[in-house]
Amino acid sequence: KEDILASRLGGAAYTEVFASDTMETFNEQKASGRMLGMLLPMLITIFLFAGAMQIGIDSIAGEKERGTMANLLLAPVPRRTIAFGKLISLGVVAILSACSSFLGIMLSLPFSGAMFTGGSEMNLSLSFTPLQILQLILLMITLTGIFVGIICTLSVYAKSVKEAGTTIMPAYLVVMFCGLIPMFSQATPEFSQFLVPVYGSVLALKSLLVGELTTLNWLVCCVENLAIAGVLGLFAGKLFDSEKVMFGV
Repeated sequence: KEDILASRLGGAAYTEVFASDTMETFNEQKASGRMLGMLLPMLITIFLFAGAMQIGIDSIAGEKERGTMANLLLAPVPRRTIAFGKLISLGVVAILSACSSFLGIMLSLPFSGAMFTGGSEMNLSLSFTPLQILQLILLMITLTGIFVGIICTLSVYAKSVKEAGTTIMPAYLVVMFCGLIPMFSQATPEFSQFLVPVYGSVLALKSLLVGELTTLNWLVCCVENLAIAGVLGLFAGKLFDSEKVMFGV
């Protein structure tokens, strides 16, 4: 067998690959997940932030600039109720925007495989178990909470839409950077990396796509995101009670 292979391949050295016991059988589903895991986490993160940014700026800084925020705060309801209402509504809009974009990407994968694979015939597709779908949804929801908290907090401080956009842009760039880093790393993430806000959730999304996300890492990311979102939400509600911040007096 070795002589025949050597004669056909051009040398005995080329037969070593057939004698290796460490060969990994090609798994198209896993390979597809690894390829899409480099791109989709960044896109999901950007969709979540961008989906809430424009509406969040207009609903807070825009109302302050137009003078309608003062009328809204005169309503016979606690100001924190108004703040939490804006936070929840922005979160719903961001989730719907990201889900529609993500669904569009998933539906287009069978027709755009050649673009992602450099012209090869590899079929790009992903299949999720019910548990993975639940993990993906909860990761997106909790990550959206952080983004909405950041956008609302910075928008409250701004006096105009332009100022709010300028203030939020550095945070947007940081989020984009966190989404870009995993694209250039193929190493298995350490547990400590999942503890980094935003970046850890991006790693969790990537691990989920390749089927390597553990329950512990997923729980850590979700609990951390909820804690940070809760702190930001309480801080934003406290800012609504400040006359100096809301009206500059």
